[in-house]
Amino acid sequence: MAQRTTRAFRISVVAVTLAAALTACGRLDNQRHAFPADVGRTPSASASEPSTSPTDATRTPAPTGTGTRKPTAAPDPTGSLSTSDLDALSGEELLRRAKTAAKTVKTVHYVFEITRSGQRSKLSFDVDRDAGTFDGTVESDGAVVALRKVGAEIWMKGDRDFWRNSARVPSDVAAKAAGKYVLVPEDNPGYERLAAVAVYGDLGGVLSMFTPKGHGATTTLDGNRVVAVQCESGVAAKREQDTVYLRADGPLLLTRVDAADLGYFAYSAFNTPFHITAPPAAQVVDLAELGATKIPLPGV
Repeated sequence: MAQRTTRAFRISVVAVTLAAALTACGRLDNQRHAFPADVGRTPSASASEPSTSPTDATRTPAPTGTGTRKPTAAPDPTGSLSTSDLDALSGEELLRRAKTAAKTVKTVHYVFEITRSGQRSKLSFDVDRDAGTFDGTVESDGAVVALRKVGAEIWMKGDRDFWRNSARVPSDVAAKAAGKYVLVPEDNPGYERLAAVAVYGDLGGVLSMFTPKGHGATTTLDGNRVVAVQCESGVAAKREQDTVYLRADGPLLLTRVDAADLGYFAYSAFNTPFHITAPPAAQVVDLAELGATKIPLPGV
């Protein structure tokens, strides 16, 4: 390729999708992971089919209790509680116990489906917090980009249509990159934006974004018993009304957030071994082969 050493990529869809998706997630406490500066200060960034949004037929509407009940003496916070025990606990106590239970979660699958400024985005990832790995996809307006992280190395992959039509690289570059993983340099501007995918695998950190209002009440979600807690999030000038769902059978683990006008976040596959490894060499194409040393992410 002519002057391949000076050719650069414009991976606009990746940038826009991640900016929209992760910044939208950041709305969840507005510090709410102010992005990217606060991402490293999130309390420790903590199967595998993507979760689907429950329908009205499968999800009982969340209760709207506004009173505050005093927490009662209860078993180990990570143990199962009866419906009467759950209904007797304040929202503050429920979230406290959920944060305790979250410490036991080392791997998790999450799906975020969000809409921001009319753009629908979906993130679906397996995250292994102990191993420092993740694997999954970011989807926006039909474009799908795979992201995989092992240690400090992050790879991204798109098909030929993505590279040619969305990333707008020359056809010869698109042909080489199609279906291949490309390693994102650690000093690449926007690298932290990609690494932030792991932050939302930290259930305790996510729960810290919410301020419970009133008490929780048991309900059903996809046929499973859960406790729903009405919460607020965001800054005082614009408080958002969200519903946090905690698994009622077994440890009180975060299973879903209905985030006001933003969308939903769903968690599953707790402590499922994922065994995420670096892509095989045959599936990787080097930036040098594509005539670039950096992957510019617009807006960074």
